[in-house]
Amino acid sequence: MDPTDRALIDGTLAGDLASFDALMRRHEGPVYRVCLLFGRSKENALDLSQEVFIKAYRHLGAFRGGSAFRTWILRIAYNEGLSWFRGANIRPNAAHEALARLEWQWRGEVLVVTQNVDLLHEGA
Repeated sequence: MDPTDRALIDGTLAGDLASFDALMRRHEGPVYRVCLLFGRSKENALDLSQEVFIKAYRHLGAFRGGSAFRTWILRIAYNEGLSWFRGANIRPNAAHEALARLEWQWRGEVLVVTQNVDLLHEGA
């Protein structure tokens, strides 16, 4: 049986980098999809994803477990995407359109985001 996210988090906080690697592999797909919506290219999405996992690693001790780890890390991805939009030279209409679609998706289950981001990106 695979270890839970909580067990992997505890292992990472105890210094086991293999635990963070397993946690990252478990959530890299959903994180990448959110980053792809913001970054609009594979290269940008990979860069954003890397930033998300760096930030998650640095702040893992702050994860309280009040929500699922996936919700927490996807919120980091969302915030990194917002920061990228602010820092990139994106037309306001394109940025607003993508953010509006992602906001709508965040109102539902997190799994809706992970399953529909590719479809949303194709329409952008």
